[in-house]
Amino acid sequence: MKYSVYVSHAINKAVLHTRDCAFNRLHGGLHSHGQGYWKDFDNIEEAISFIKSTGKKDKRACKYCLPNLKIG
Repeated sequence: MKYSVYVSHAINKAVLHTRDCAFNRLHGGLHSHGQGYWKDFDNIEEAISFIKSTGKKDKRACKYCLPNLKIG
């Protein structure tokens, strides 16, 4: 399975999604005003490591595509 992390500078949040998550498809891509971005990963370990390194206050997994995953 492949993963994507959405990083929002505007709301100090980073969220992990599966690459085929509806939220990923709906909102994917770069923002025109630099308020956030998506980054893709080939495995969950790299995605979790990245999300923890973002320094964002709110770090979590998507409640729809990864409802049982907790990110510390």
